[in-house]
Amino acid sequence: MHFNTIMESLKSIDPSWDPFGWRPEKLRQLKEILPNIDIFFSNLDEARRKITGKREPQQIIEKLLKIGIKIIALKMGKREHSLSDGKKATRLTAFDVNIVDTTGAGDTFDVGFVIAYLSGKDIIDCAIFANVAAALSIEGIGWSTYSTLENVNVF
Repeated sequence: MHFNTIMESLKSIDPSWDPFGWRPEKLRQLKEILPNIDIFFSNLDEARRKITGKREPQQIIEKLLKIGIKIIALKMGKREHSLSDGKKATRLTAFDVNIVDTTGAGDTFDVGFVIAYLSGKDIIDCAIFANVAAALSIEGIGWSTYSTLENVNVF
């Protein structure tokens, strides 16, 4: 399959936690589109409280897979991620780096995962690649420290 064809058909979402709480209409709309999502990035709290009502990460992942989402990337706090596509699953801890600014780390993880996925990597390699990208992005302040393909591969 051609890279552009994959890219045009790939649907991913990170719903981003609303600190003021999700309005019922926004939550309804999100639940409506979930069966059409290929890669779902979520933090543990939003997946637990609003989306699935389940407590344990494995229960959350199972429910989201049953909805029809193909890949779940569950961000479980500062130091851990849990991923599954229903066939493979992994739980990763964050790399030990000098943390300066965590702003954008979750978004960097998401982008790193999608780039690795579009490059044909399996979900475990995608998760490792994304984890490295996020780790590198928090070692400085602002966009100038965001990861490049070259420095992720060097790491």
